[in-house]
Amino acid sequence: MDHYLNLIKMKLKYEDLNAMMEAEQKKRKIWKLVLTGGPCGGKTTGQARLSTFFENLGWKVYRVPETATVLLGGGVNFAELPEYAQFEFQH
Repeated sequence: MDHYLNLIKMKLKYEDLNAMMEAEQKKRKIWKLVLTGGPCGGKTTGQARLSTFFENLGWKVYRVPETATVLLGGGVNFAELPEYAQFEFQH
């Protein structure tokens, strides 16, 4: 009998924990910030500074690298692209 009571208590604690976690998740808000600008406009520097600022406030910060940086770093040679592809790459 005690074994069943312990199981019931454990299940109640588990359900209480789940309810508390769900309530906490509803309180949280996700903010998204997009930095735009031309080459050498300070986007990467701004991203690093903003990340540091918000992390120091205790926020969890996720950063996404600039798409062009990923593509160029992955082997895309802009100079070898046909003119139409260069246009599409930039827009």
